[in-house]
Amino acid sequence: MPVSTPLEIAALVRETRYRLGLTQLQFAQKLGVWFQSVNRWENGRTQPLPIVLKQIEAQLRRWASAVLICWVSISQSNCLLSKELR
Repeated sequence: MPVSTPLEIAALVRETRYRLGLTQLQFAQKLGVWFQSVNRWENGRTQPLPIVLKQIEAQLRRWASAVLICWVSISQSNCLLSKELR
């Protein structure tokens, strides 16, 4: 089911940022938007444009791929989750 309500989008933005281990400012810089935009999205006051939602989805997919690679990895020393994604 696609994300559609403002609260669902707010939760998606917040959860993606948390999973990436970024502050609102860092996440905004990564997406090429203002810090205030990320704050408003997370508080459900506004919604990101569709193009930005695609960027957020790409960040979440990248994080999920890295988690899967680490999970499959034989040794934890091969896991590059921390700084690789930031």
